[in-house]
Amino acid sequence: ERTWVRIFVDDKKPKEYIFRPGSHPEWKARKGFDLLVGNAAGISFEFEGRRIDNLGARGQVVRLRFPEGFRRAEDIE
Repeated sequence: ERTWVRIFVDDKKPKEYIFRPGSHPEWKARKGFDLLVGNAAGISFEFEGRRIDNLGARGQVVRLRFPEGFRRAEDIE
């Protein structure tokens, strides 16, 4: 499904995307990712070879951090 995503890669400014079905974006980070997903049922992720599905319901907004426990410098201060 069409899905909006805001992603912070490491401590950089966020970028926003609207993905359509069949999209396969790829990001690389030194520390981690902080994502806000606007349609949890419309997207799945793969992180370090592990597929992450069933993030939530259609239209549900979820926040994800990879790896687990990753915190941006802004969150620590």
